[in-house]
Amino acid sequence: MKDMMKALSVLAVGQQAEVRGQQAEAAGGGAGPAGRGSRQRQQAEVRGQQAEVRGQQAEAAGGGVGAVRVTVNTPSVQVTRGGSVLLPCSFRTSATLNRLNIIWTVSPLEEPARPLQVISYEQGQVVESLSEYLGRVRFAFQPTHDASIFINHTRTSDTGTYQCTVINPPDGATPNIGLVGLTVLVPPSSPDCSSEGHSQEGGRIHLRCSVTEGVPTPTFQWEKIPPDGQVLITSREDYRGSVTITNLTAETSGLYRCTVTNQLGAQSCAVELHIRVGERPMV
Repeated sequence: MKDMMKALSVLAVGQQAEVRGQQAEAAGGGAGPAGRGSRQRQQAEVRGQQAEVRGQQAEAAGGGVGAVRVTVNTPSVQVTRGGSVLLPCSFRTSATLNRLNIIWTVSPLEEPARPLQVISYEQGQVVESLSEYLGRVRFAFQPTHDASIFINHTRTSDTGTYQCTVINPPDGATPNIGLVGLTVLVPPSSPDCSSEGHSQEGGRIHLRCSVTEGVPTPTFQWEKIPPDGQVLITSREDYRGSVTITNLTAETSGLYRCTVTNQLGAQSCAVELHIRVGERPMV
C-alpha cells in the first residue's frame, strides 16, 4: 500500500505540472489574490482536510475491500470571465456511500503553493468554503452519483489547478484524485496611446500603446491610418506595444492607430503626429 500511495503522489504532481504548462500557454494575466488573513485561514482549512483524507486513506487501505477510481474526461477547460463553467470529476466505488467524502481544492495560478478549499461533500452534507468561492460553487449533480462542480460568475483569480479528491471507506485509492486546469479568459481592456520624442524634421518619435488586462496576453499592431495604410513593426513587452520612428519628415505626419487583439476581441486607440519642418531636432 505504501507503494500505491507513493505512486498516487507522483501521479498527482505530474498531472499538476502538465496542467500548469497548458495554462501558461493559454493565459497571460490574472487578478490579485484575496486578503492575507483569508488566505491563511483557507490554507489551514485545506491542511486539515488533507490530514483527514490521509487518515481515511489509511483506514481504507486496511480494509482491502475495493477501490475508488476517479476520472476527469476534460483535464483543461476555459471560460470567459463572468460566465459559468463545469469542472468534470466522476468516480466509481463498490462500497456503500454513507461515508462518502468529496473535497475540491484549487492551487491558484498566481500562488500555486497556497491552495484553497472550494467546496466539499462530507457524509451526506454539502459544505461551502468560507472564501471567495462562497455562493458561486455548487455540485452539478447529486454528489453520490458524480463529483463534478459548477463555478458561476467566474473571476480572473479563479484561474488555477483544481483537485477533486474522493474518499469512500473501506474502498482504497487507485488513484482517487483528479486534476482540472481552469483558465478564465478576459478580453483586452481599452488601450492607452501616447507619443514621446521630438517632432522636428529629422527627429525621433516613440509611439506607445498599453492595456491593463487581457487573457490570453493580447497582440499589438501599430499602423498609419489610410490613405497611407502603412503597417509598422511593433515590439511587445508584457502589456505594451511600441514603435520607434526615426528620421522624421513632413510625410511622417498623420494619424497612427494601435490595435490590441486576443481571441475574445479587439480594442484600438490613436495618436496624431505633426512634424515641424525646417527646425533642427533638440539634442
